[in-house]
Amino acid sequence: FITSPNTRANYRERQKLVNFNRFLCMTGIGTAYTNRLTNHVVGNGIGFRSSVNAEYLGLGKKEALAKNQELTRLWKYFWNGENGHYERMYNNGYFQSLTFKSMLEGGDNFIFPARVKPRKNHRFPFALQTFESERVSTPNGEVSNNRFVDGIEKNDQGIPFRVYVASSGNKSGQADPEYFNAGDWQPLSIYGPNTGIRQVFQLKNLAQDRPGAMRGIPFLTPATGLIIDHNELTESVLKAAKIQSIFAAI
Repeated sequence: FITSPNTRANYRERQKLVNFNRFLCMTGIGTAYTNRLTNHVVGNGIGFRSSVNAEYLGLGKKEALAKNQELTRLWKYFWNGENGHYERMYNNGYFQSLTFKSMLEGGDNFIFPARVKPRKNHRFPFALQTFESERVSTPNGEVSNNRFVDGIEKNDQGIPFRVYVASSGNKSGQADPEYFNAGDWQPLSIYGPNTGIRQVFQLKNLAQDRPGAMRGIPFLTPATGLIIDHNELTESVLKAAKIQSIFAAI
């Protein structure tokens, strides 16, 4: 049978894949794969070095050098300590590593420059906020169709223009209800209404991607069965060794 990029796994099937991958990445081979990839790709954090088009901007060599140094300093100022992160929990390198690792486990991750109040030693009116794959979902009362695809809304031309992020609403008494029992959804415009510049960035697993696919598939999906079999085999060998040691002691 034929599957399209957005019907190869419906919401529930995709959520099962994400749950499996999250579990496998907690221990064993799964976490070894994701940690190794994260270390190789991100390391201590991807840096920024400006390189403007001096000819296009009409700048001389000294002016271009000064502009590059200014823009590079702005990047460093933005990531001064944890101020560049919305919740002020992670510095530059750790934020990048955590976002990349979450993308491998969940299939995709969404990054949004949220407005913040002025912070000490932080001259920017925004900070980066990341939303895990499970947080982006279609609001209650809507179904996946030509307009909605797992939390992403498309316009009449089929172009994604809005993302819906689950939030807790007024619910209390449960940890992280936005993951399990969302009370509300926050719509985020992918492109700025005044500038038209992209402001919601989707980091998606390229290894399992297809043209036109709105959502990503977890990295370990093709090897999920093999990893489970390996873990069960390892567990059975350990149990057999323990039983043999018990009889040997008797």
